Amino acid sequence: MTTPLSLITPDGTVSVTSKSDTTRALAEKLLDRLGAQDQDGIQELFAPAIDWHVPGAGTLPWTGRRSRREEVAPYFTTMWAAYVHRKSEVVTERLIVEDEHVVILGTFSHLVF
Repeated sequence: MTTPLSLITPDGTVSVTSKSDTTRALAEKLLDRLGAQDQDGIQELFAPAIDWHVPGAGTLPWTGRRSRREEVAPYFTTMWAAYVHRKSEVVTERLIVEDEHVVILGTFSHLVF
């Protein structure tokens, strides 16, 4: 069972929603910002302290560990700079949401310089 939340919107109205609805909206916001290549907008969605490991060859500058929100935007700008413009495909297959947890299933395909 999800717990209802009351959110006060910028115009002062009250919106009652569930944790799952809020989590889904946040995940969709992340996907929208990824699609727009809005690295700063993506970064603001992260907590100040993170535990993020991007596996891969050490020769790729976007792989490795990150522990702070401030490392998120540079990760994306470094990675996106290596991709051939308009030669990427991102497919979101499913969002699985339960309370404050979300799993995004999908595929990424990019052509790298």
